[in-house]
Amino acid sequence: MMLGGMGSIPGAVLGGLLLGVVEANALWYLGVETRDLVAYMLLFVVLTFRPGGLMGQAALMARRAAEEKKEAARLQLIEGRQRLNLQNLHAQMSGGLKELSIVVKADVGGTVEAVRDALERLSTEDVKVRVIHAGAGAVSESDVNLASATESIIVAFGVRPDPQAQRLAEQEKVEIRGHTVIYHLVEEMEKALAGLLEPETEIVELGKIEVRRTFQVPRVGIVAGSYVLAGTVPRNARVRLVRDGRLVHTGRIGSLRRFKEDVAQVREGFECGVGIAGYNDVKIGDIIEAFREEQVSPVAH
Repeated sequence: MMLGGMGSIPGAVLGGLLLGVVEANALWYLGVETRDLVAYMLLFVVLTFRPGGLMGQAALMARRAAEEKKEAARLQLIEGRQRLNLQNLHAQMSGGLKELSIVVKADVGGTVEAVRDALERLSTEDVKVRVIHAGAGAVSESDVNLASATESIIVAFGVRPDPQAQRLAEQEKVEIRGHTVIYHLVEEMEKALAGLLEPETEIVELGKIEVRRTFQVPRVGIVAGSYVLAGTVPRNARVRLVRDGRLVHTGRIGSLRRFKEDVAQVREGFECGVGIAGYNDVKIGDIIEAFREEQVSPVAH
């Protein structure tokens, strides 16, 4: 414990020592011998300053408070500034931006190099396109942290961010651009560099389903016995089929049922049967992501 008004570390030290003296006097009054009082005082000091003791706890609390304050300030800074993205790229070039940094993730190594080469060939006299990191696999938290620290965008070619990376990207306002065709990626980047990118279509995530069983249904095809992990999945929603972090297929829900009854939607925490229109290559463990597209207002240049 600390004496009132002694919130500083030196005050806490003095308070701890005074408390030890008070307790030692009380023990002396009760008849404890002097040598035992000295031993008690030494023990009290050791217990006070040991890790996890009075002073250790005070230091730990102070350190936690400082870390929380630093994190709050960092998040406030992020909230108040505009991150680089393809929509505002040309405007930032006009403001003096000389280099566009990109983190590339793709499904396989050969694709990684092809995407890297295609992007870096887009460099012009006005701005250099530089891939600061490229690798195979899903977009991870470390990729998002790197992009955040270097003011980069992430190109996810044939892969998706894992849930933790998606949440972090939203928090840090790091843009993740998904593509499956190199020509479309290059065309989009060229338009962004020239300031001709059309109003952005924003992807709104609706719900996420995990496939736990599959059934062959006559005249219907494969139906996935699934569990809604997050959000709400509406019938006829557009969906992405993700397998081991790789984007396998993009399509639309063809059927959505609960207990053999057609339903308009299924909420988080419920099981359902899902069929993807015109597509049967669904496996146990696949993730089905339901989404919709919304056009957002263009950024003024």
